[in-house]
Amino acid sequence: MESRSGDGSVTIALPEAAYRVTTETGDGGVEVSVPRDETSSHVVSAHTGDGKVTVRTVN
Repeated sequence: MESRSGDGSVTIALPEAAYRVTTETGDGGVEVSVPRDETSSHVVSAHTGDGKVTVRTVN
C-alpha cells in the first residue's frame, strides 16, 4: 500500500499485523503505532511534503 500527499497529512489505518513501514515528510511529524517487521510481506509506504504521517491500527 502506498499513500502520498503534496500538501496535507496522511493517515493510514490497518488491521492488526506486523508491517514493513517506510515514511517520509518534508515538514511534519511521523507517528507509527503498528507493529513493525522489516521482513514482513505487508508493505506500507506513506509520504507527504507538508503534513503529519500517521500509520495506526484500526480501532
